[in-house]
Amino acid sequence: MLSDVGDAEAWTHDDAWIFVCVPGRPGQLRGILSTADHYNHSVPNPEDLAATLARLAASGLVAAHGDRFAATAMGLDVLANAKRHGYERIAEVRALLEVVPRREGPPVVSSPALDRAYQHYGNPLWRRL
Repeated sequence: MLSDVGDAEAWTHDDAWIFVCVPGRPGQLRGILSTADHYNHSVPNPEDLAATLARLAASGLVAAHGDRFAATAMGLDVLANAKRHGYERIAEVRALLEVVPRREGPPVVSSPALDRAYQHYGNPLWRRL
């Protein structure tokens, strides 16, 4: 994963970071990248983002809607219990995730969709599109 090494069964800071970036209704990958940048002043690399989204989906927290993603009802319940804001929210969500079994899953986003999202996010005019 991005920065955590250790027990493969434990949720990582980076899992929580990406999870808090997933909207409650189907949103585009570029929006997840933008929110990730807002929280952490960086964006995950495409491979890590894809693996995290697959894990979140397999664990029942996120659903894929084509190339869009949204928190599931269970995911929204977890996020609703997080009261902190900004960077502290990530740590709080990580703690809340401990009651959810962490599962690995099959890919839920295609490489072309990831490429488009990163290219689009890298364009300084993307918000106007």
